Parts: sequence; C-alpha cells; structure tokens
Amino acid sequence: MVLLQGKVQPGEERVYHLNTKDFLRPPLKQIGNSIADIRSYFEKKGVINMMPDGPKKDLEDIDADLLSLLQEDCVLSGDNIVKGACSGTCTDASCLVFLSESLATTFNISASPPPFEHKCDIFIAMPKQPLIILTVADDSTATGAERDYNASVAREVTSKLRAFTSESVNIVHGVICRRDLKDSRTFHRKLLLHAALSSLFLPKSTFSTSEPKYSRVLTAVWAAMAQTRAVLAEIDTSIRFLTKEQCVVLVENMNSKHVQVRCEPGSGATTLMLEVTRRLSRLGETLLVCRSREETDRLSLMHPSTVSMCDVGYLDLSKFENIVHDTDDILYQQRGRHWQFLREST
Repeated sequence: MVLLQGKVQPGEERVYHLNTKDFLRPPLKQIGNSIADIRSYFEKKGVINMMPDGPKKDLEDIDADLLSLLQEDCVLSGDNIVKGACSGTCTDASCLVFLSESLATTFNISASPPPFEHKCDIFIAMPKQPLIILTVADDSTATGAERDYNASVAREVTSKLRAFTSESVNIVHGVICRRDLKDSRTFHRKLLLHAALSSLFLPKSTFSTSEPKYSRVLTAVWAAMAQTRAVLAEIDTSIRFLTKEQCVVLVENMNSKHVQVRCEPGSGATTLMLEVTRRLSRLGETLLVCRSREETDRLSLMHPSTVSMCDVGYLDLSKFENIVHDTDDILYQQRGRHWQFLREST
C-alpha cells in the first residue's frame, strides 16, 4: 500500500524552460518546481542512487550484483569507455541507475516487444561516462530479437532526452547475460565492446561528459521520466509533468505487479491513474475501470479501453494484460499488472 498525498493547486502551474534543439517542441508547464523537486528527492550526492528503492523479488539478485559492480574502483570510475571521447574532471561521485523490467514503461517510450528470455533493462548515468542502457538476458549469446529490442529502447530514450536538453547525447547500449554481472572484469570487457559498437559511426563528442553536461542531462532524464500527457486539457498542447508526489509513487512501484494507492482528495490521483494506464499499455492491452459511467465517458477520451464498474462484468478480462481501476473491488489479474486507486472520502 502506498499513499498519494499533497493537494495539487492548479494555480501553481507555471511555464518551465529547458534548452533544446527541437524547435517544434511545445512549451513546458509544471506544478511548482516539479522537476527540481523530483531530482532532489531521488538524488543523493556522492552515492549510487538505485531506482526503484527495493526492486521486486525477481530483480533483487540483479540489483545486488549491479550495486557491487558499480562500487568497485575498476568499473566505470576511470577513463571514458568510448575511445576518443574525452570527459572533463568531475567532482560529483554520484551515480543514477534505473533497474526496470522494461525501460519502455519507465520512460514511456515505444519499443519493440521484449524478447522471451528478457530479464530486465538497466539505465546508468555516471559523471565520467556516457549514458548506458543494458538489456539483461539469461543466455550467454544475444539473439537478434534481444539486440533489436535493446537498440530500439536506446534509440527512443535518446530521442526523448534530446527534447529536454541542447546537449549532444548518444547512448552506449547492448545485451549482456545474467552471468556477466557476477564478474567485474567480464562486465567491464562487455561494456568496452558495446561502447565500441555503439559509437562506431557517431561523433565521439556525443559520448563525452563534463560536470555541467552531466547535470543538464540528468535534468533531462527526470523531465523525460516525469512527462505526462494525462492532463485533461482540451486546447492547451503544452508538455506537462507529474508532481514530485506522483512521480515518487510511479518510480518506486514501476516493477511491482500489484499496487494499491490510497489517494487523498485533490492529490492528482486521476492524472497518475491515467499515466500509469498509458505506461502499462506499453507492456500489453490495459483496461481502465472507473466508478461511474460519467467518469468513463470523460477518461475514455484519453484511454479508449475504459469501462465503468457497472459494465465490467460484461467483458472478457482474460484478453487484458493489465488492469488499472479506482474502485473498492478487487479486479485481480494473475498474468499482468494490477493497480488499484483507493479514494479517501472528503
């Protein structure tokens, strides 16, 4: 059970500025200082910041092995792993890591379906290194489907980050097997190979890092993470962002199969519920169930697969991979994700 609290005041919405080379990007709006608040909440200086805090059981061993690797001096703390990409001196020793069953949901991006043996995705941002996206598989030999999936995720994340920064950014990416995380030398050797392949036909400068660049790219990472299109606005096309409270609930439960969110009045539960639904749709057909037909008519404009609790009994739920709802009933879903939003009475 998690709690969504903190009343959202619409009057706090303000224009937000981030440089970009995308001249067609709509204007940005946030509630208060959402992006700065989100970043300061999750990032602690000088330490390895692992997200989410406490992954689901299936990923606990991977989380522990990865943390152990990143703590060793011989891994990623030296020269830039892309040969010829110079990195400036960085005094910041922190590191940002996302461990997710699929970065397609983490960053809300389109990607080819994960291959059958796919274990998880890892996103790593370090001050002296280029951004890294790794797909962890069981087998020692990466299949074409796994490589295509990893490349599509890296491509989409790169595109999303470029919308929020004017820095030239490219990402080192590749597939590693589960055993590669057990040995630091093997892990480092695989990273060097992926770095060489990822940068083969791209400018080396796009893989370089400096302290100012690292800071600006991290802000773009949190903007990409918190971006939402779940705000019910008919005319305004501005890009909006989740509040800190909404983003905390999303990030800390991104790998959870069953989530109950207890929502205080005015805390932005509808926005978060729609955003969760949109992101779970990246993993398969997702059903949104509302309390009333009136609410269904309103929210179906954002998510077509929306029904009221009165009508859910007429549906074949087996065709839906995931279920999101704001009812008091338990709509249990064995094979996918289940998010339940419980509204506190006013």
